[in-house]
Amino acid sequence: MEMLAIANRIGVSCEKTAWYSLAHCLCSFCAGYVNTNAYVLAPKAVLPTQKATAAGILAVTYQGAHVCGLLLGTVICYLVFTGF
Repeated sequence: MEMLAIANRIGVSCEKTAWYSLAHCLCSFCAGYVNTNAYVLAPKAVLPTQKATAAGILAVTYQGAHVCGLLLGTVICYLVFTGF
């Protein structure tokens, strides 16, 4: 409710806010699904000697994706809520 009050105060329509929230939920669900599948399937897809390397690559890409997602989300919020 607080988000809608802020959106109305700065002139963003409730419909726009609802679509943004729905898109955010959908992206979050899809990202979690893909990430979980990667962690489940990756150890089975590599040789036993390469499991540590695969785990390291997964950890780095997972954290990198979070940073990119936060930056992209910040840019999108700025564009949506400042009227660009």
